[in-house]
Amino acid sequence: MTLCDLVEVECVHHHPDDTTCACCRHAMTDIGSTIVREEAKFIPAKMVKVQHIEHPYECKACKRDASMPAQLKRGHAPQPAIQRSLAGASVLAKVLHDKVRPIRASLPPGERMDALRIGNQRQEFVQLGHPCGT
Repeated sequence: MTLCDLVEVECVHHHPDDTTCACCRHAMTDIGSTIVREEAKFIPAKMVKVQHIEHPYECKACKRDASMPAQLKRGHAPQPAIQRSLAGASVLAKVLHDKVRPIRASLPPGERMDALRIGNQRQEFVQLGHPCGT
C-alpha cells in the first residue's frame, strides 16, 4: 500500500550520530540512501506523505586496505506506531478523536457520544490522498 502521488511529501533523513570509523578513526562517506518506510501524517484538511530515509556510511580508508574489515554505519528511522501500517501518530490521533467527539458540548460527561462512522472517515481520508483500503 502506498500513499497517492498527489499528496505532499516530507522526507526525514536518518544519519548515524557518529560518522567516524571505529577502526581507523577516518571520516566515513555517505554511500547512498534507502526509503525504509512511509507513513501518513494528518494536518487538518491535509494529508502529507512522510518518507523515512536511512543513510549508510562507509570508511573509504578501511575499504582500500584489504587487511581491514569493511566498516559500515547506518542511521536508523524510528519504529512506526503500528507495524506495517501507513498510519502515523497524527492519523491515529485523528481517528481516535473522531471516534469519541461529543455530539454537543452541553452533554454531561459519559452521555451519548458522536462516533464518526468508519465509512465516512475512510471517505474523508481518500479525499485527502490516503489509500486506506482502496
